[in-house]
Amino acid sequence: MQTLKHGRLPLPLAPLLALLLLASCSGGGSQNSAAAPAPAPVAPVATVNGRAIPAKVYEMFLRNGREALGINEATDEGRRKLGELREGIVSELIDRALIMQEAERRGLRVTPEMLAGREGEEITKLGGTVQQLTTGVLRFTVNPLTGTVSVSLAK
Repeated sequence: MQTLKHGRLPLPLAPLLALLLLASCSGGGSQNSAAAPAPAPVAPVATVNGRAIPAKVYEMFLRNGREALGINEATDEGRRKLGELREGIVSELIDRALIMQEAERRGLRVTPEMLAGREGEEITKLGGTVQQLTTGVLRFTVNPLTGTVSVSLAK
């Protein structure tokens, strides 16, 4: 039985995605809770040293992985690949959470300004603009197996 190997992200992109995951786990965003009712709580995918890995992050990776690999759940092979993809994503997210916790332990802090600047740099490198991303013109897809990032126009 063939198993999926963890893809590693290119060195410049890995810290950015780790920072995005850290920001999503910290809950310290500037969300306006008065704008919409709070959604029902969703169980975390995993908990690492007392910190939950949000299902939202897992679902994003799963959706992108399904699309990138063209997995067809109607076939036995597709269901097998989907199971392996799910397992690989959870393992990767746990690894990333451990890395982020170690960075925090060592006092490595990232401000929202640093994150926004780095995000803008990466978007520009990939051929887009921050405005295109925020208005939904561009769609960035990360292959969870290889770490490859692709840019396309949103449909």
